[in-house]
Amino acid sequence: HDYDWAVSGGHPKGRLEDKHLYRYGFNANVFARRTRVEEPSAAISVLVDQSGSMSGEKIEAARKAAYTLCEAMTDVERLNFELLGFTGDVPGRRGNIVYVFKGFGEPWSAGRARIGSMHAIRQNYDAAAVRIASKRLMAQPQKRRALIVLSDGYPAPENPERLLQVVPTVERQHVVIGIGIMSEAVSKFYRRYVVLQSEDQLLGTLVKAVRFAVEAR
Repeated sequence: HDYDWAVSGGHPKGRLEDKHLYRYGFNANVFARRTRVEEPSAAISVLVDQSGSMSGEKIEAARKAAYTLCEAMTDVERLNFELLGFTGDVPGRRGNIVYVFKGFGEPWSAGRARIGSMHAIRQNYDAAAVRIASKRLMAQPQKRRALIVLSDGYPAPENPERLLQVVPTVERQHVVIGIGIMSEAVSKFYRRYVVLQSEDQLLGTLVKAVRFAVEAR
């Protein structure tokens, strides 16, 4: 039996400074201008895979992508968003664990102070995490909603069939976009997806993902 945990905070602060992003050529203000569209109010959830296979350059790319997305969304009026991470089977806690780095309605300054502590940890129960993120998203008052999942591969030890069953269900409720972190595995699970193969593709990949989120019907 899998147990679901949602943890708000409880992790060390670790701010990811703008200067580190600029060193890699990331500019959140440029990204915000590239993706700005006139849309009604919306709610967006960003869900990041923190499994062990994401260690090294993958989790760095995912963390920078999440940071850039959140910085850009902060500048968009009437946009409600949150940032989550997920892993599983850590000492003392069995099953899926979802970390809330920045909750809906919470200022991004809080998430900015926590995102540096987003690390690769252990297992990944993708279906359970997507279900939790979707439930939190559906509780928001905005009618336009989207879930953006950043992941590098297949659920483990969770049966991949569970994710194949969950994604179509949540797609009937709101938009779901998979961003593959140096992996095309997202193509097996998400109808709308883009793949980030290297850090120099970050801006273009995120622009495409956000346009999926705000323009999809």
